Amino acid sequence: MDFERKQSYLEIPIQVGVRLRPVLDTDDPPSDERVELLATGQVTVEGHLFEPTFCLPASVGQQELYAAAVEPQVEMLLQGYNVAVVTFGQTGSGKTFTLVGPDATFAMSEAEFGVLPRAVRHVFAALKVRVPRVNNA
Repeated sequence: MDFERKQSYLEIPIQVGVRLRPVLDTDDPPSDERVELLATGQVTVEGHLFEPTFCLPASVGQQELYAAAVEPQVEMLLQGYNVAVVTFGQTGSGKTFTLVGPDATFAMSEAEFGVLPRAVRHVFAALKVRVPRVNNA
């Protein structure tokens, strides 16, 4: 899935991405009545309009989220830039799910991995390619 950004990563130092979570049975009132993703890429929350750098719908999986929001940041990290990924939201809004996945033990399918295990794998795979192995023979 391809998500359009308003500017490139190097043009703006801070980017704000929004990931909508699915509506839960316990939501009161249901969150789909309070939050709306507009076709323009803007988000309305209880009537207030926001223009994030990008917005991901609730249907986006963990791999798509990583590719759209974090992978470019990790690539910049590997180029020597300082980067940070911060999650923010109310209790139950999906921060831990986004970061680690549905189970904090990481004993799950790769499709469910959150951004942290994906980023760690990405960095170590890149280092394996970029840093020659020293032979201690």
